[in-house]
Amino acid sequence: MFRRVYKELISWLAFSLILVSVAPIYGQRRAAGKQATTSAPSAARAGWSGVVTFRKTLSESMNTGKVPVMGRIDKERNYSITQRSREYRYVARAIVGGSGPETDAKAKVEFSDEDREVGKMVIVDSCHAFNDVHEFIDNSTSEKITKASADAAINNFNLYVHTSGRYSLSLRFPDAKGTYKDASSLTRSGYCQAKNNEPKSSSHQSETTQRGESISVTGQVDPNNPDVIEGSQSSSEKDSFSYTITWRFTRKPQKLLITDLRFEHPEYPNPDKWVEVIEQRGTIDGNRVKVKAKVVNLSDEAKFVEVFFKETYKGDHWNGAMPDRPLNDNTVSIRLEPGEEREVEVLWNSSGYAWFDDGRPRLVQRIKAEAWENFKKQDEMTKNLKVAPKPLILVTGLWSDANTFSAHQNYLTTTHSYDWKAIIFNDNITGNGAKPNGYPRNIFDYADALEQKVRKTQQELNAWHVDMAGHSTGGLIARVFVHKFGNTGAYDDPRVKHLMLIGTPNTGIACTDGLNREFNEPEKIFSAKELFLEEMRRFNQFVTERHGTKFSALVGKSSSMLCAPLITGDGVVEVESASAGVEDIIYSTDKHAELANGRSFGEYIRPRVITGPRGTYPLRK
Repeated sequence: MFRRVYKELISWLAFSLILVSVAPIYGQRRAAGKQATTSAPSAARAGWSGVVTFRKTLSESMNTGKVPVMGRIDKERNYSITQRSREYRYVARAIVGGSGPETDAKAKVEFSDEDREVGKMVIVDSCHAFNDVHEFIDNSTSEKITKASADAAINNFNLYVHTSGRYSLSLRFPDAKGTYKDASSLTRSGYCQAKNNEPKSSSHQSETTQRGESISVTGQVDPNNPDVIEGSQSSSEKDSFSYTITWRFTRKPQKLLITDLRFEHPEYPNPDKWVEVIEQRGTIDGNRVKVKAKVVNLSDEAKFVEVFFKETYKGDHWNGAMPDRPLNDNTVSIRLEPGEEREVEVLWNSSGYAWFDDGRPRLVQRIKAEAWENFKKQDEMTKNLKVAPKPLILVTGLWSDANTFSAHQNYLTTTHSYDWKAIIFNDNITGNGAKPNGYPRNIFDYADALEQKVRKTQQELNAWHVDMAGHSTGGLIARVFVHKFGNTGAYDDPRVKHLMLIGTPNTGIACTDGLNREFNEPEKIFSAKELFLEEMRRFNQFVTERHGTKFSALVGKSSSMLCAPLITGDGVVEVESASAGVEDIIYSTDKHAELANGRSFGEYIRPRVITGPRGTYPLRK
């Protein structure tokens, strides 16, 4: 009897010791597991609070150009054109932590998917055999737009931190409720029966649900900063969508958190239409950028917060020791009620930020937002913003070789990156061509064509400003462009920041007799006459506006002119003509056709398009 009681006592003591030894482990696992729920403030008790942001975006457009209509002999006059665009944006943000269940784990979702198509079909035919032919035109539009949002608790959230320092984070955002709209219209003209020319339209709207996105990430806690978990992942999948996930948690519960930092720029050519900057594409040097930060108050009392925006070099491999600098001089001050989240913004001019002040390429700009309370920093968030240099528009001269600027894209890529684009305008290299009225084109016609090229480039790259270089009479075309189209129409800024003339006959060419003898074709004779001294005097009386564009000139000083041995020039254009009306002049010993070579890019163009944010570069006298 005693022996049996003794054995039971020993067994009970052993089991009790096992329970005592495993209880801390079980408690840790249970606490970590309770973070996965939104019932009660379990995440706050576990000691982690933070924010997770997920973005899925797509921006694409398509223009078929003229497609011949099947079964029609005249392919030029019977055609269809289709333009399609799609803008997809899914932005979700989860806030975890706080002082009560209402702020324990909540998410906000904003979703929009806008798919638009515009079509035009033209068929040339007649109503009857004895009638004249005319155009039958169909203009069609269609749009499919879905918009949805959610502001709700997260149903599935898990943050597990292992004792080894590895962590895993997963969550599923709530479903978003919204509307789906499908609308189309058709207008016709030229049809034989009046009823067939009546417009038609249809529209349908219904409720819809956008399923919440799920994310799962893993990582390693920084041993030098064990109280912080943070990271970011970005990718572009085969389906053309861009994905970005960012997360930041702190073990010490914070009352003020910066929950989001993002960038917007105006969509060219509408200065009032601001769109989010796609991380992989970035923005263009000189664009205005709205820097927006969201701040949340997780406490149960009102907070007075100051938000600072700075450019930071922390984490940069080469420039990490440089101190932070204010992005703008002003500070945004706000009052946040308990549980309130608010977005603040500053307007930033990105001019020069594709480069460092010493002329080195800057491939990414690091921008930081800081939240301060009572002169103490409470939280910060840093995001990268890619700033590409302004596109360089290169205008060839009349009858120039098509390879005049063919190497310049490689020059730009090796100087900065492939994001720096060289755009060649060479519609004029074969001569003047013919206008619809049969007359040959002139420099003013080419300036109009150049405007279409520049506008298309600005729309494709969303670049509000460009730089431009023109060789020979290409410089005159560029001058007319600046005169007629040089203002951006917004912010009072010049559309062309810098125009670099290369061997340009600004006052004409003295050897006009030689031009008459050399060009026998009627269209080329017409073009050559534009360069006669008398014609150029009239040209310069009209072409005077610069709209703030900086002018420079590369002037050939290699030899005397064949028709005037006492006049020095590049063999075609004399020095006095190439330098007329320009103060910033650099001289070259190259002949006229060689002025647009690699040496001129390095010594002339490059130092004039690299500005630096503070104007300390180029370092030239």
